[in-house]
Amino acid sequence: MTSRWKLNQRTGRTIPSEHAEQAALIQWAEMAQGHRPELGLLYAIPNGGQRSLRVAISLKAEGLKAGVPDLCLPVARSADRSGVRGRCHPRI
Repeated sequence: MTSRWKLNQRTGRTIPSEHAEQAALIQWAEMAQGHRPELGLLYAIPNGGQRSLRVAISLKAEGLKAGVPDLCLPVARSADRSGVRGRCHPRI
C-alpha cells in the first residue's frame, strides 16, 4: 500500500496520495447514499499496482486496458432515459 501523504516537489507541500483521495471519496459516497442512492453504483476499477507477470497476462486476457479510469459511476444524466449511457470519468 502506498503512503497516505506525499510531498509535492513543485510546491513543497504534502498532499494526499491517490489512494487516500479515492478511499475518502468512496467513504463519502457510502455516507451520501441516503440523499443520492445512485452513489451506491460507484465502483473502483483495479488498474494500477504491482503484479506478477502471470497475473498481468491473465488480466490482459480478461480485457484489462491501459488508460481506463479508476472509478466508474454508471448513471444516466440526460433527458433520454431509454438506456444507460453512464460515463466513467477518471478522478471523479
